[in-house]
Amino acid sequence: MHEPATPMQIQRPVQRALALARLSTAVDALSSAIAGFALLAGARAFMFIALLGWREPVLGGAGLVLLALVGWLRWQCGATAAPRAAADACVPKQRGSRPVDGTAAAPHDRLPRCAEARNVACYNRSSHCDSALRFGTQHRRRRASVVRSCPTARVSRSRIRSLCATRTQTANRRSESIGQQGDTVLKNLDPLLNADILHALRSMGHGDELVICDANFPADSVARQTVLGKLLHLDGVSSPRAIRAVLSVMPLDTFIERPASRMQVVGEPDTIPAVQREAQAEVNAAEGREVPFASVERFAFYERARKAYCVIATGEERGYGCFVFTKGVLLAPDAPRS
Repeated sequence: MHEPATPMQIQRPVQRALALARLSTAVDALSSAIAGFALLAGARAFMFIALLGWREPVLGGAGLVLLALVGWLRWQCGATAAPRAAADACVPKQRGSRPVDGTAAAPHDRLPRCAEARNVACYNRSSHCDSALRFGTQHRRRRASVVRSCPTARVSRSRIRSLCATRTQTANRRSESIGQQGDTVLKNLDPLLNADILHALRSMGHGDELVICDANFPADSVARQTVLGKLLHLDGVSSPRAIRAVLSVMPLDTFIERPASRMQVVGEPDTIPAVQREAQAEVNAAEGREVPFASVERFAFYERARKAYCVIATGEERGYGCFVFTKGVLLAPDAPRS
């Protein structure tokens, strides 16, 4: 008869298994730490050591440990540099510096650089702020505590938003002044004509049609079926103003009777809305003669627009501000006229 196993005899294998499991976990954690620090030292060096370890395990293991030591030193240097850079960043701007709007700073205009770094929309992050923010997420709490301890860093969000709004208003005023001067890089061009529209107008040939539509027109879906295949924009501009800009460089066709057409009012074909009367005046002024609009039914207008060369969408909010224009030709002085 075998004697029953004592509790001590039963616990010994269990303790050995637990000890082995703890040892395996520790080895895995140490291996992961070595691999992580080695990768932190450099990916290329890590790949080289890994290939070396495949051929020479002893040299590869020693090299991996040394590489992990280098990565650990780099990590420690980064951990000590992060709060120092953040503390250096919490320095208010001195008098006479330029705020975000580009104007001369008032005596009370003091925005700490660390606040600039948090406000990305102002586009004025300094090198100190970049160096303070480029470290890993594990240093964020320490860096945040340093920023909170800096009394000058406590700038209200409304103050930062007002500065950014001031800069935006300054940029808008500059663009308006350029538009009033009439010179936008190229001379004698309407300031509304952007590069995409100029390219489309130059690419069009004799007989090609161009659509200028209001904000309610299904411009995107129609423009995808045109020759150009994409929608052109003149946002925030009325249809008559867009017609003036386009016809300042594009001649209307003189070989057909009606080179300009308008969308007909549904149920009232003889009614001419105010937006179409203003557009008629722009067309007559551009051509120097009377060029009456042809009236096109709404759904027929849609079909015609799909076959046009391109579509220009405006910000016109009034209904029926949609027009089609046929491009003409500019003949040389000695060219036959008939």
